[in-house]
Amino acid sequence: MITWRGLTVDDFPLLISWLEQPHVARWWNHETSPETVERDFGPAVRREEPAEVLLALLDGVPVGLLQSCRLTDYPEYVAELAPWSTCLPRP
Repeated sequence: MITWRGLTVDDFPLLISWLEQPHVARWWNHETSPETVERDFGPAVRREEPAEVLLALLDGVPVGLLQSCRLTDYPEYVAELAPWSTCLPRP
């Protein structure tokens, strides 16, 4: 059965190990130091920003990560993407 749960600080070592896998790093070139993972995922985990980060679990075993947010919560990102999209609000 597939279930979901919120990412926690205790999951950061697992997340680092995933980010270091060649097939992941190829598409998601992310720094893997504990400080960088804390910087990039910590605020969402602590609910200091509106993004949601979830682990996908297959029969209780973590198998994937899902990040979700509303673009309108990040106006600077919308402004950055807007020139390449016809469906985003203009800043």
